[in-house]
Amino acid sequence: MRRLVLILLCAAMLIACSGNSNTCSKTPPVHEVAVPSAGPAVSAEDSPPPPPEKPKPTIKWYPFDDDTRIMLNETGLCAMLYFNSDKLDNCTHCEKLSKTLEDEDVIALINDAFIPVQFPVEECAASKECIELVEKELGVTIIPTTVLVFSGEESVSLIAEGALSVEEFKEFLFHKKRLYDNCKSLKAEHND
Repeated sequence: MRRLVLILLCAAMLIACSGNSNTCSKTPPVHEVAVPSAGPAVSAEDSPPPPPEKPKPTIKWYPFDDDTRIMLNETGLCAMLYFNSDKLDNCTHCEKLSKTLEDEDVIALINDAFIPVQFPVEECAASKECIELVEKELGVTIIPTTVLVFSGEESVSLIAEGALSVEEFKEFLFHKKRLYDNCKSLKAEHND
């Protein structure tokens, strides 16, 4: 049966080629076929840039100056005074507290409720009057120290000396949860 099919195929080709030499050339005809494109080729240069990285949150520090003091007195907002120095050699407690203040949760808690003020330790160290004011009025005797000044119906200060871990710092902020919540409400009202 196979042999018969092959003979028939050969005979059909011979008959088809016998009349016209153009249809039976050694090279089969080439037909162009349109192939749908998947779109223009995109190179790495043409590809859209990756989305920008979300900026890392930071504490919105205020300077320790007359404008900040006046603003705090007029608004009654709560303050976080931060006594630290990046210029002190071998201050592991300073480094540890600085790392704690880079935590996103801690940053949000501070920015939501307090006016954070960095105290210029290096400038103060050059002035005997400044040192006495800081020690007597604020009770700051070591570096690093963080002082929370709660205003409102009752004026309260909380002092944390030395380095605090993230969890310890959160506990420090919420030591008087009612006062923290009051500070957060005051700041939200002031921002509206």
